[in-house]
Amino acid sequence: MKAGEKLVIIGCGGVGGPASVLSKKLMPEVEVTNIREEKHFIVR
Repeated sequence: MKAGEKLVIIGCGGVGGPASVLSKKLMPEVEVTNIREEKHFIVR
């Protein structure tokens, strides 16, 4: 991927969480977003 591109990973259980962490380590110039389900959505 090129610098400035965005990567979206859906899910955090199973391999989603480790995939997003590893993606950020291997491609620090790419913006990584992880989408996961929340029982109670809280905006901070």
